Amino acid sequence: MIIRNTMNRCMEIDRMLHLFKRNKTIAIIALILSTGAAYAQSGFSDMNFLSEQIPIQGISIDELDQLKNNEIIISVLGSYKDIRLKSETDQAKAILGSFKKLRPNFLAEAFFVLPVEAGMEQAALIEVRHFLKSVKNFESIPYYSKQNETWTTMFEDINIQEELDLPDGSESITTIQKMLPFNPYTAVYQYSLSDGILEYKTFNMTPLYYNWMKGVKEEGMYTSILVQAHPGYLYFYGLGGARAFNFFGLFGNRLDIAFTGRIEAFFEWFHKEFVLSRLGEKEEIHRIETID
Repeated sequence: MIIRNTMNRCMEIDRMLHLFKRNKTIAIIALILSTGAAYAQSGFSDMNFLSEQIPIQGISIDELDQLKNNEIIISVLGSYKDIRLKSETDQAKAILGSFKKLRPNFLAEAFFVLPVEAGMEQAALIEVRHFLKSVKNFESIPYYSKQNETWTTMFEDINIQEELDLPDGSESITTIQKMLPFNPYTAVYQYSLSDGILEYKTFNMTPLYYNWMKGVKEEGMYTSILVQAHPGYLYFYGLGGARAFNFFGLFGNRLDIAFTGRIEAFFEWFHKEFVLSRLGEKEEIHRIETID
């Protein structure tokens, strides 16, 4: 297997050198696109394996078909008891414990899969971590307000205050940022990568105020992403929720739509920008290499 992978890599380099002789510009573009982890272009051949390995309870045939087609599955949940993440790892147990303690009244989950070239799973996990650490990019997340029927960005003015490498090997970023319609607040982003599992978590360190009214207490809004590496695949599970004050029902279901809509918007953006864009890279490389 190692010899075959080495031979394949050598053949790829040789092809790039040949391409460089023909057209330097095209070769440079193709080389840039081929760096980093390699992502499989095709879907999944063994759906039984996928069904057994993905850390989701009660996955259906229709959902497996969606995963096979590289689609994201998002569900709004009525209670933390409806969370479908299996408690098979310490990281999963920690996420489940956090949301059980939070008891959110606004909650949504998402899961999807990324096929990866065999042997490149760890490199892909590192790339996921790097992507999620680029928190300034979160300012580009689009959000559609159903109430106002307008598009806006979900976050504004994300300013990094502190970046830490913690003793346990995890990493942390602290920011001051704004999420409309709330006033600016302090957020913490945490990243832990070990044993083929990446755990991402973010929460509000300070309360979220709507004008003078406190909408969410400190550590009352959480988003977690669990990424597990298996041979040939990365499995993504996302969970977001908030324990928010409903202002005595003054806004009806508008708060529900607003909070769960933002959770959905974040996961949809992440799936599009990280997963779908990388699946497209293989197609782009192939298209460039066939240019005369």
